[in-house]
Amino acid sequence: MVAGVALALGWAGFLLLDVVNPWGIRYSPFWQELTPFGFFFWYFREGGPVEVLQWSLLLIAVLGCIALAVRSTRLPSKPLVWVFRAGALGIIWMLAEDATNIRHVISLELTVPIFAPDGPMKNHVRTLTELALYAVLGGIMVSFLLGVRRCAVRRGNAWRLLLGAYAFYGVAAVASATRYVGDWYEKVGGLFVPLLQPGVQTDYERVAPFVPEYGLGFWLMDWLVEESLELMGAALLASAVLHLVSWAQLEPKSD
Repeated sequence: MVAGVALALGWAGFLLLDVVNPWGIRYSPFWQELTPFGFFFWYFREGGPVEVLQWSLLLIAVLGCIALAVRSTRLPSKPLVWVFRAGALGIIWMLAEDATNIRHVISLELTVPIFAPDGPMKNHVRTLTELALYAVLGGIMVSFLLGVRRCAVRRGNAWRLLLGAYAFYGVAAVASATRYVGDWYEKVGGLFVPLLQPGVQTDYERVAPFVPEYGLGFWLMDWLVEESLELMGAALLASAVLHLVSWAQLEPKSD
């Protein structure tokens, strides 16, 4: 609910200030004091309101999985303990990745210098590295999903919520990892740049020297679209875990 409201407000603010801009609100002294780079730069950026909310939801999910793992130690079926430990481990990884971009560090500091030190294959190596890391994380989270499916006999909502969370996160992960293939992030996002207020492009050009390899279209995809997908995924994931926490009886499926 909170995530849905935050996302609706974010997109409404983006459309109102960065696209329509009635009465010149975006160019008012108040807004320029808050952020000179457009609403979506402020609201959807890394470490901005949307991402902080996402971290909070993931933290709730982690704590819920830990509580479920502790509760499961009192049950005859010990495998359930590992189901929720796997969930906690996977979500901690997701939280760390979202907060620190571990995949970028590994690809740029480890695999690229080893396999593509001269540059021409840099983006291919980055893509393969990030896909491999996401595959390992996905394997952990799939084991959690299947374990929940086995124990959630009377609470189908948790299973359905997890499926929805995985769908949102799956699209975001594949899109993020393949962003360098043909620079499709820049090209797709660039289609929408002409819809923005001219001031957004002008303000962006003031910071462009600090991120010369990326254009405004890239950030529309990376922040506005990708962060929206991840927030919905985090909300559904936290809701699924809370459904399981509220379930007094956790029993493995008999068949």
